[in-house]
Amino acid sequence: MEPIRVRLEDIPPEGVTLLLDVDPPGLDLAGSEDARPSGNIRGEASVTKAGKKIRVRLSLDFAMIIPCSRCLRETEHHFSESGEFTLIPTPPAMSPEQRLEEEDFTTQFFSGEEIDLAPLVREMVILSVPVKPLCKPDCKGLCPVCGADRNEEGCEHATVAENGEATDSRWSKLRELRNRKK
Repeated sequence: MEPIRVRLEDIPPEGVTLLLDVDPPGLDLAGSEDARPSGNIRGEASVTKAGKKIRVRLSLDFAMIIPCSRCLRETEHHFSESGEFTLIPTPPAMSPEQRLEEEDFTTQFFSGEEIDLAPLVREMVILSVPVKPLCKPDCKGLCPVCGADRNEEGCEHATVAENGEATDSRWSKLRELRNRKK
């Protein structure tokens, strides 16, 4: 991802707002290799100074193509994310025992006379990807035996339990024992 640099001396006292239109081919999505951006990442960044601290408020709109965690079908998901970050100059050294405050979880460090907003954009995109994305809320997934997509076709490996959920027929004897015990 190309750097999005803001020089500290260019930030007026009232702050500056940047319109973002980021072309994501260079976006390294380590940890979510299967997800990829669909189109540009658009949004705005409001940057203000408060003493030595720099406050960044990001609002992003983007789409990602993500495989479903049940059936592996790739689907496009749209996101509108916003977040606030505090950037402070890199401290000389921190004591090993320090109590974390709420602001510490959104604090980043910078050095020099400019800040780069690209890592913040990258972080927001990566954190927006769901852990278990679904193509639709009622996705039936793949059959664990034959691999058939249960959304498109049925197979003989699935039966329907009393509650209407699909179950694996290999567990039928255990289900009988459980029902006999009741």
